[in-house]
Amino acid sequence: MDIISVNPGPVVWLTGCVHSDEVGSVVVIQEILKKLRKEPLLKGSVHASPLMNPLGFENASRHITLSKEDLNRSFPGKKMFPSRKNSGQNLHQHNRD
Repeated sequence: MDIISVNPGPVVWLTGCVHSDEVGSVVVIQEILKKLRKEPLLKGSVHASPLMNPLGFENASRHITLSKEDLNRSFPGKKMFPSRKNSGQNLHQHNRD
């Protein structure tokens, strides 16, 4: 979900429910987006992904279904699980855009 002002400015990225037991973040992001729909941004943009781990949420599991990785440990680092490699590539691509 994206909310983009007509005026350029800061970019905010909101993510929630990376782990299936972090459901409170989904509600917080929904409330932020609800407020921003009523009071539009003056400048910049907000990009929100309130449910980062839908399979984990559905299965009540903190782990990625196929690789059994804990998403809390799946960011760029020495041990290159597929999700770590992809998260690093996505971060670098987002910073270039």
